[in-house]
Amino acid sequence: MFKKLVANDNAIKLIFDHYKNFAVAAVILAVGITLLSEEGEKGFFEGMRIVSGACVVLVGLFLIVINERHGIRKLDEAELRPIFHILIILVYGLSMVTIVSRLVMHSFK
Repeated sequence: MFKKLVANDNAIKLIFDHYKNFAVAAVILAVGITLLSEEGEKGFFEGMRIVSGACVVLVGLFLIVINERHGIRKLDEAELRPIFHILIILVYGLSMVTIVSRLVMHSFK
């Protein structure tokens, strides 16, 4: 299975594009969370910061969800044995949680 995967240029491109898209969405989410967590001046600009931060968080979450759903659909199309399907989802999920948590934690330092 690994040799077939490595030999398939389209599959490799899809995997890297998927992770790249997730990383971009995670950065967008982290920026939105940072905007919401900062303290600023009271008044109009404070309200604009909160509104724009909430919008950026929503965009980041939307991008993460559609990227994840696309990845799951492509994984279903691959018709892998159930054990490989479960392992891929487990590794993928843990890596995504780690990426988002590290980005968000780093933005609070």
